[in-house]
Amino acid sequence: EGVYAEKKVKFVGKEGFEVGDDAPETSIAKDTIGRKKQALVFVSTRRSAEAAAEKIGDEIKTLLSADEKQKLSDASSQILNALDNPTKQCARLAACVRNGSAFHHAGLLAKQRQLVEKNFKSGLIKIISATPTLAQGVNLPAFRAIIRDVKRYNPVIGYEYIPVLDYQQMCLPYESKILMTDGSILPIGEIVDKKIKKSVISYNLDTKEFESRPIVGHFKR
Repeated sequence: EGVYAEKKVKFVGKEGFEVGDDAPETSIAKDTIGRKKQALVFVSTRRSAEAAAEKIGDEIKTLLSADEKQKLSDASSQILNALDNPTKQCARLAACVRNGSAFHHAGLLAKQRQLVEKNFKSGLIKIISATPTLAQGVNLPAFRAIIRDVKRYNPVIGYEYIPVLDYQQMCLPYESKILMTDGSILPIGEIVDKKIKKSVISYNLDTKEFESRPIVGHFKR
């Protein structure tokens, strides 16, 4: 786990690294691709996911090989033609995929989501920017999870920090184990799939103590 500040990514217990002058998520994405890895970028809204994918795609397209560009062009065509009459969103996603990035949110067609996930798993799409709908424990091979937006809008109280379980769903693969208050240990993916509503053991950064926290929601695709 690490934190971005002052153009550096700082880790606990190991050396961090400096990033460039681009937006933090773009700089970290470029560093990730330079290591021949992939990343997920989590943002709070659909509009932000689409904008981030476009911006990152513009910066990483020069890092792609000729073979990757050809395969991405084919994938882009499939995504564009998911509908007989492509929408502006279809065209926008297709353009991102051509550059090696993609966005992922509940507004996509099922076929488009499947194509994005398939081409990410194959290593072709390098970066996915997504709303938390992607974080339901899907086991995508991401080297990094970049959480750009640490707050989410709550219609009752306004913006609030994301809950611990939401953070874990974004960062952990399906099979990662979570300690429940009753002593049981469950994979986070199972908690989401079965909509389990037990409480989890969470560390409170303010009190420096472990506490029981109820699960208040499960992300849906």
